[in-house]
Amino acid sequence: MKKSQKRKASQRAVVEVGAYSVLPSMEEALLGAIREPVIEHGTDGKIEWCNIAAERTLGYSSSELCGKPLTAVLPADSGLVHANTKAGQRALLDVRIAEYSDRGNRRMLAVCEDVTEPTELREQLTQARKEESIGRLASGIAHDFNNLLTAITGHAELAARLLPESSKERVHVQKVIEAAERAASLVSQLQMFVRRRVAEPKLVDINEVIRRMWGLMERLMREDIRFEFHASAEPLFVVLDVVQFEQVIMNLVLNARDAVLKDGVVEVRTERRDSRAVLTVSDDGIGMDEQTQTQIFEPFFSTKQVGQGTGLGLAVCKEIVSKLRGTIEVESKLGTGTKVTVSIPAEDARGPLAQQDYAPANERRNAAVLVVDDDPFMVDVISAGLSANGFRAAAARSPESALEQISDHRHQFSAVLIDVVMPKMNGPELAKRILQIRPETRVILMSGYNTSVVALDGVLETSVEFLQKPFTIGELVRRLETPGS
Repeated sequence: MKKSQKRKASQRAVVEVGAYSVLPSMEEALLGAIREPVIEHGTDGKIEWCNIAAERTLGYSSSELCGKPLTAVLPADSGLVHANTKAGQRALLDVRIAEYSDRGNRRMLAVCEDVTEPTELREQLTQARKEESIGRLASGIAHDFNNLLTAITGHAELAARLLPESSKERVHVQKVIEAAERAASLVSQLQMFVRRRVAEPKLVDINEVIRRMWGLMERLMREDIRFEFHASAEPLFVVLDVVQFEQVIMNLVLNARDAVLKDGVVEVRTERRDSRAVLTVSDDGIGMDEQTQTQIFEPFFSTKQVGQGTGLGLAVCKEIVSKLRGTIEVESKLGTGTKVTVSIPAEDARGPLAQQDYAPANERRNAAVLVVDDDPFMVDVISAGLSANGFRAAAARSPESALEQISDHRHQFSAVLIDVVMPKMNGPELAKRILQIRPETRVILMSGYNTSVVALDGVLETSVEFLQKPFTIGELVRRLETPGS
């Protein structure tokens, strides 16, 4: 019996104890039992034997491998090699060739170390470091850009007030404000992408959210797909984070597009069912079988080809919808298509904000507000916006100047607006100092960063409020007219 044949027997002997009356030799037992895949082949390159580890790693049985060319499973015979497994899964092996002579015949053993997991971990660590660097850069850009957007919208609002309602110029100014709002949405999406953004729920009409996205989604559709939107007859108000919900809609629409092979329909529909707002995205594409439907919300599960999907889209959608106390359900049939239904709590026309105790404008106007920011551009536009709305605005371009004005008892400020990031003394520290001097003063921190990025030193656990830039002058006025927390 040749050694390779004896090894086949020895391997079985290791697994099936007692199957053979003659125990394998030490050499044969070791080769069969070690955890590293070992493949024996001759000078013709054909596989003659493999151990259990090779079977487990490659997915083939010994009988399936024997007789195959080594290159059928290992494209290269040394170094790091991407093995061709039976299941088509990735297996990265570090291959070393050991030669020996068997009765004058040259034989080779391919000894492999499976380095798939360590390599993937290194790649994930490298990717995480890259994302962290990108995150820091993106966060800094977002901060500066949000400051600029606040200034742009503020000056545009002030310009609009000076123009007649029916003037063409006012229309152009309004377009500037709308463009700035879209830019602010893009910045929020960038912050979410690098995971440096926290959810900011607010009352919105789902139909308006979809209409704002429609142009972008239409451009992503193929020409052979009919793309339709059927909105509810009445506005459909919900409280949610717009950026996150846009992510849900975009994921569902793109999945529907990819499921349509040719000349199909993708339909988006909204409606109110009792106390729920319902969004459905349907297609007449290839559909899914029952087994696939049970797995589609699993992280990293994807029905798309390698490189065309991350397998995270629906998992993220489910997480976002769950946080809204909602549900997401899938109905699908092979060859017929798929319908995904998202249901979340609806609000009335004004929602829970209607219960807030808004003070009459004439009671809040003419109040003194101190604006503290080291950026003259920001101080000027906020002060001008407040003055145009009946407030008495005072400016401080440094923490020191702010403390001087607060300490001067001739000044009675109803509110102080403070930028978070300033030299020498940051916003949270200044807020604490102001409250020590004037505990009754309303303090609102503002920043182009969000609360997940800036170090607020627990100050928000007190009466101090936070206002995310960019904001419009109208939003600022509404905040000041609303009693503080």
